[in-house]
Amino acid sequence: MERMGFKTKTTVATILTTQEWLEFQEVKVRLQRLVDSMHEKCRLVYKLSREEGMSQKQIAEELNISENTVESHMGRALKTIKGGLKSFFLTL
Repeated sequence: MERMGFKTKTTVATILTTQEWLEFQEVKVRLQRLVDSMHEKCRLVYKLSREEGMSQKQIAEELNISENTVESHMGRALKTIKGGLKSFFLTL
């Protein structure tokens, strides 16, 4: 899109209201705190899956653990996140 000769780039920040942006930032902070509070293996499995995009099989091979163990760690991680963010979304 061009406006007065300047090219503008639409980003997530430009399409959100200030309030929405602040709420999004709060969710990011809360999510990071929840991830930081997880046990080491659970946190590592979560980060490899969600931040590095690795499959359960790849994570199992990388950490030398079974795919069932990876699945168990991810289940705990997601339960922690769901529980930790539930109260936040109820207040919005």
